Amino acid sequence: AGQFARIGIEVGDEQVFRAYSVVSSPFAEELEFFSIVVPDGVFTSRLQYLKPGDHLLLEKIPYGFLTLARYQQPLPKDLWLLATGTGLAPFLSMLQDFEPWQNYQHIILAYSVR
Repeated sequence: AGQFARIGIEVGDEQVFRAYSVVSSPFAEELEFFSIVVPDGVFTSRLQYLKPGDHLLLEKIPYGFLTLARYQQPLPKDLWLLATGTGLAPFLSMLQDFEPWQNYQHIILAYSVR
């Protein structure tokens, strides 16, 4: 939870990759991601038209350090999660894990959009 993956598509003879935070539970068998369409974007303008069964590339190594394991003991009693837009993704993944619910008395998620 709290990590991201690099997803890629083939554009002509090139492979184009972008980083996406994992939304799905750490225990899920399938990976879920949030995405927005960037007008005329090399990646998302093609990604939005993929259909089930179309080819997609995924690097095998997860990236990132936005994990609860980074916090030193003793943990505070409150966990504040602040997000905007698709930045909500890693927090949704974290909240589907057992760890935050066992280690914090209060979990506060503040989320805003334009």
